[in-house]
Amino acid sequence: MTRDETIENRRFGKTRRRLLIAGILLWIAVPFVFWIVSDVDHQFGNISAVGLILFGGLFVASAILSWVSWRWTVALGLTTAAGIYGASQIVEFKGFTGELIPILALKKEPMSNNVIAIDAANKFNIDPVLVEAAARSSSTQLLGNERTGNVLAPDFATEWDQQPPKILWRRPIGLGWSGLVVRDRKIFTLYQSGQKETIAALDLLTGATLWETKVDGYHTHPLGGTGPRATSTISGDLLVSQTASGQLVVCKLSSGEIVWKQDLIEWGGWSLSQSEKAITWGRSGSPLVVDREGKPIVVVPLGGAAGNPEPISMAAFDLSSGELVWRAGRDQIAYSSPVLFNMHGQDHIAIIQENFAVGYSIQDGSEMWRAEWPSSSGGEACASQPVLVGKNRVLLGKGYALGSKLIEIEAPNTETQNGNRSEVAGWSVKTVWDHTSLLKTKFTSAIYHQEKLFGLSDGILECVDPNSGKRVWKKGRFGQGQLLIVNDRLLVSTEDGRVVLVHPDRGELIYEMPVVEGITWNIPTVAGPFLLVRNGEEIACLYSPATTDASQTAPESAGASEQ
Repeated sequence: MTRDETIENRRFGKTRRRLLIAGILLWIAVPFVFWIVSDVDHQFGNISAVGLILFGGLFVASAILSWVSWRWTVALGLTTAAGIYGASQIVEFKGFTGELIPILALKKEPMSNNVIAIDAANKFNIDPVLVEAAARSSSTQLLGNERTGNVLAPDFATEWDQQPPKILWRRPIGLGWSGLVVRDRKIFTLYQSGQKETIAALDLLTGATLWETKVDGYHTHPLGGTGPRATSTISGDLLVSQTASGQLVVCKLSSGEIVWKQDLIEWGGWSLSQSEKAITWGRSGSPLVVDREGKPIVVVPLGGAAGNPEPISMAAFDLSSGELVWRAGRDQIAYSSPVLFNMHGQDHIAIIQENFAVGYSIQDGSEMWRAEWPSSSGGEACASQPVLVGKNRVLLGKGYALGSKLIEIEAPNTETQNGNRSEVAGWSVKTVWDHTSLLKTKFTSAIYHQEKLFGLSDGILECVDPNSGKRVWKKGRFGQGQLLIVNDRLLVSTEDGRVVLVHPDRGELIYEMPVVEGITWNIPTVAGPFLLVRNGEEIACLYSPATTDASQTAPESAGASEQ
C-alpha cells in the first residue's frame, strides 16, 4: 500500500467515525429537543424528533455500510424490503393523528354493517321509555343547541363512576369528520360514499339508515383525511348542510328531499381546484341559521378567488327560498363556523377568518368590528370558534404554537372625553391578554363556564382564568380530540376513540371508556339521555339516563351491530 493510499484510508476511517458519532449524538439529542419543542407545539416536537432520528440513521447507516462489502449491502436491502412487504400484509396505515404521528393497526375484517329495518322499534320490542326519550331528544347544531359547547341536559346522567353509560349500538359509517345533530328520533350527519358526499338520517335507537341524499363532491388530503367536515344545522323541519367541496344543501328532515342547493364555489368566482388549493383542509364551516327581520337566513363562510370584485368572506341565503340576502368581507375563509353573539344589546355574527376575527351585522353583512388573528388556510389553519366571555370579551384560540388571545370589544355611541369635548366612538377592539402557551386549541374550541375557560390545549385538558390570563390547572393527555361541558362536567371525546368524564374544579378523572376505534376528530353530541360518538369508521350511541328506574337497562336486542 502506498503512502497516499494509507493517508486516504486514515481520512476515510476518520470520516466513518465522525459520521457514526454524529448519528449517535443526534439520537441522544432526540428526547431533549422533543421536550423543548413540544412545550411550544406537540406537532413541531414530533417533526423535530423524526427529523433527528432520520438524519441520525442516515449518518449511522452511511458509516456502517462503508465497512461492509457491496454483497452485504444488497443483502441488507433485500432483507429490509422483504420485511416491509411482510409487514404490509398484516398491518395497515390508518392515517395521521393531529400531531402527525402515523397510525398503524393490524388488518382485520371490517365490522358488519348490520342495517336494521325502519320498523325496528316493533321488530325488537324496544323499551317504550327509550322510544319516548328518543322522541323528545334534540340537539340542533354544532356544539349543542346554543353552539357554545356548554350543554344543559337534565335527562343525561354524569355520575359515571357509580353508573357508567351503556352502548346501545355501534355500526360502521363512511369517511368524514362531520358531527351529529338530532331531532324526531333521527340522527343527521354527513360522510363520503365513493365520489359522493352523503347527507344521511339514521334511527337514534337502532342506527338503521333511514334515508341518504347524495351530492357530487370528493375532498381528501393525505394528512387531513377524506370526506365532509361540517356539522349540519336543524331549523324547523329543514336540515341545512355544507359539504367539504362547497355545496350548501337544504333538505327535508323527514325524507332528505332537497328543497334548494347553492354552489358556494360558483358564488366565490373560482374553480374547485383553486378552492381546494386555498382551503387545503376542506370546508368545515357549519351553517348558522339566524332571524333577520322575522325571517330565518342561513349564514355560511363563502370563500373566493383573489381579485374577485364581490365580497368573499360570508354569504347569507334566505332559508325558505335559497335566494342570496347579502354577502360580505374581503378576507379568505378559515375553518371556523359563524356564531351568534349579543354584545351591548346588539346581535351580530362573529367568525374567525384567515388572519382576522370579524363581527358582521345580521341585517346587511356590514362589518362591525375586527381583530388581527394570524392564520393560513393553506397551512396552519384556524379551526376554533370565537368564544364569548362575559358581556363583551371574546377568546380567540388556535394551535400551531399561537395559543389564545382575549379581546375586549366596545360598542359605538360610547361617549369618550378628548380634551374639553365629547366624541362618539365607533366599535373598538383592544387586547386584554395574549399567551402562546395557553389554550392551544387546534381542532377544537374552548368553552366558557362558570367564569373559567376550558379547552384541549395541544391535546392536554386545561383550565384558564380569563380575567388574569393565568392557568388554573392542566391535566391528562387526550390527543387532538373534542370537548363538551355537560351538566357541569367536562366530557372529552379523545383522539383514539375514548369518552372521558372529568371534574372541572380539579381536573380529576371521573370515568373513561373506549367507544370507537380509529382517529376520532368529530365533535360528540349529547341529546337527552343519549351520547353520540363517531369518526370516519364507526358511529356509536350510548345511553346514560338521569333517572334510576328500570329504563336504565337497555334491551340487548336494541343494538344494530356488535358491541
